[in-house]
Amino acid sequence: MTVVPPILVIGAPRSGTSWLGAILDSHPATLLRHEPDTIDRDLSYGFVTDEMNCAAARRHLECLSHCRMLKAAGARPIFRKYYRSLVARVLRAGLIYGFKGAENYVHPAFRRLRVPDLVDRGWPRVVIKSVDLGRAPVWTHAWPEMPAVLIVRHPCGHAASVLAGQRSGHLPPRHPLTFADCEHGRKYGISPHFLETQPPEIQTAWRWAVLNDRALEQMRAPLVITYESLCADPVGVSRRVFAHCGLAWNQQSETFIARSTSGDGAFFETRRNPKVAAERWRTIFPAAATVMRTVQGTRAASLFDLEADLAELADARAGLDTKPFEPEQPDDGDQRSTIDMAG
Repeated sequence: MTVVPPILVIGAPRSGTSWLGAILDSHPATLLRHEPDTIDRDLSYGFVTDEMNCAAARRHLECLSHCRMLKAAGARPIFRKYYRSLVARVLRAGLIYGFKGAENYVHPAFRRLRVPDLVDRGWPRVVIKSVDLGRAPVWTHAWPEMPAVLIVRHPCGHAASVLAGQRSGHLPPRHPLTFADCEHGRKYGISPHFLETQPPEIQTAWRWAVLNDRALEQMRAPLVITYESLCADPVGVSRRVFAHCGLAWNQQSETFIARSTSGDGAFFETRRNPKVAAERWRTIFPAAATVMRTVQGTRAASLFDLEADLAELADARAGLDTKPFEPEQPDDGDQRSTIDMAG
């Protein structure tokens, strides 16, 4: 059983959770579990934070902390760790690259292979990275001592990235609309039936608002950051995250941040200019005004100055024809082979 509580990194898909998870993984004392809940799916408990659900959620979190299947335990890059000798690090890296190659070129079933942690001394601090915002409240109430970091991306940046991923086939073509069948959906006067009649940008905007609002209101003591603030000051915001999680700042993490914020990566690539990535929607996303007007007045929207963004957008387009939409161009590689700054 896990004694030391894990660290939870959570946010909507395409909101920067993978990049933030990798930053935490760069600490020499941590051990990343990348979306283990997509492998170990426990549907025995619901979203309500009552005693029974919390007990089941606590057991599930302990299981997730020990999930060693390739997707969860084989994240790259592979960092130097205090608790792992050089020999163990080289051996584990060889296994990860070998299993990844077998998965890509032999058979997808190799993704179910387990990667050993090879802990030589002490015990690492586990980091669980997830995009299941629906579970966030019950998880944080189930393990009150667990530090949680909630990352929220600008609604237009999120929507532009999700819709580009859906068009390219890198993401599912659509998300279930059942998220609206809840108290927050009723609060805003929406329902799955209503959303069925709406275009994809409206559906995506409401999903962003409902799930983030619920997390902001019901999670237990999370550190809330925005993707844009992380992009603007990656070292400063990362220091705040480390302090919240009880981790000391270190040179390895600072070096990784410097390397991961250079380049012009594709859809699932880790190296890219963060400021460009955060602001790109302003020039390529024609539905930006629609998305912002849709979510105005929600709690998540209050994290951003949407009024100023709408005014800036109107000024920029005042004397110009609408620029044709230029979707993000995804690479042809395997999405599981790299860490995505906005994933």
